[in-house]
Order: sequence, then C-alpha cells, then structure tokens
Amino acid sequence: MRLDRANILVVEDNPGARELMASLLTRMGSAVTTAASVDEAMQHLRTDAACDLVLADIVLPGKSGLELARSGRRVRPGLPVIFVSGYPEAIATALEGGAVTVPKPVTWNRLKRVIQDALDDSPLEDR
Repeated sequence: MRLDRANILVVEDNPGARELMASLLTRMGSAVTTAASVDEAMQHLRTDAACDLVLADIVLPGKSGLELARSGRRVRPGLPVIFVSGYPEAIATALEGGAVTVPKPVTWNRLKRVIQDALDDSPLEDR
C-alpha cells in the first residue's frame, strides 16, 4: 500500500506534536485520524473505520503505546504499529519486544521511510 492512500491513526498526547504529524501525513495524501490517548485510539479501532497503520508515542498518560499495540492487535490482527518516543529507555523496552521505533526528534524523511516499509510489509495490504 502506498503512503498516499493509507489511513493512519496518530496517537500522541502532545497536541502540537500530534497536529504536526497529522499535518505532514495529510500533505503526503494519507487520511489521518488523531487520538490523544490509548482509550480514544481504541474507540476508533473498535469501529469499522479504516485504519492501515498506527503511529503512536510509547509514553502516553494512563496506558502506554505498547499496551495500545497489544489491545489494538486483538481487535485488528496484523495491524502495523510504529512507535515514536523521546525516551531512550522506552525505545529500548519496545525494541526488546521487536517493535518498530523512531526516536524523537523525528526527521520527516526517516518517518516516511519507516511508515512506507511498514505499509509494504503489512498483512492488511491486500484488503
């Protein structure tokens, strides 16, 4: 699947970072939905709304991005999740579990590459 046709859920508690990521992805042609928390993201994932990939901060209030990935994949098996974080210890924990991570500050070219790779490898690609 191409980035310019993807439906991406951005989960970030920092409003500025959330809107910046959503704006950049929208300019690339992606359809973007945003959520400020795991609970809000899960409400979206439990609906029939399209979602090809989740881009989530690891450190979120209440529940972590790692918990979101586990819960989200129970609702939507095979859903690709990419984590972003400015906390090296959170990235290390995610990497131990085999997660795809991008450290903050994020460079747009790196983020685009990682998202496109995840979409190319997604088992949801054939939907």
